[in-house]
Amino acid sequence: EALGPGVNDEVDALTVWNSMLIMGGKFSYYGQNICAYDGNVWYQLGSGTDDDVYALTVFNGNLIAAGKFEHAGGIPASKIARWNGSSWSSLSSNTDDRIHALGLYNNSILVAGGRFTTIGGVSANHLAQWNGTNWSQVGGGVDDRVYAITTYRGALVVGGQFRFADSLYVDRIAQWDGLGWTRLITGMNNKVSALIVKGYIFHFRRSQVLG
Repeated sequence: EALGPGVNDEVDALTVWNSMLIMGGKFSYYGQNICAYDGNVWYQLGSGTDDDVYALTVFNGNLIAAGKFEHAGGIPASKIARWNGSSWSSLSSNTDDRIHALGLYNNSILVAGGRFTTIGGVSANHLAQWNGTNWSQVGGGVDDRVYAITTYRGALVVGGQFRFADSLYVDRIAQWDGLGWTRLITGMNNKVSALIVKGYIFHFRRSQVLG
């Protein structure tokens, strides 16, 4: 079933916030790169963003959007911004490259992954955490792009193009328990672009388990 007439370009991210379906991407219908749908009506979220939205999540009751934009709602918001239902605010004044993935750790920490090596003016190799006030690196970070973030049995799991997590060889997917990194069996033989947990089973996209 179609969601109304749809949008006019690529949709890269979906989430649910305040009982509405939120879409992010590179479209311009119903909102500039981001919009909401309540099952009947499309809504703009302010004036949207000035470039693509790649990731969406909900943190502390607010909608978080990230991508390659520099402004959200007309205000400076370097690659990541927060929507409270009426206005946008920035979570970073200086992120040097795109954010491709967002997730939550322990339901109290926002995690961002992507191509960046600094976020909010803090050095962070492709992976960073936000505690509601400050950004910091997650365990030394990883050596290449992060495209997917989830949690599994209380641990943070990230996937992407990287081969190392800090100094540990992990091959494109790794698990962080708050103290250190561990490898997931033999890793993956290609880029991991999506992760989801159903029950106690991991599901991957565009990758194949080695061995």
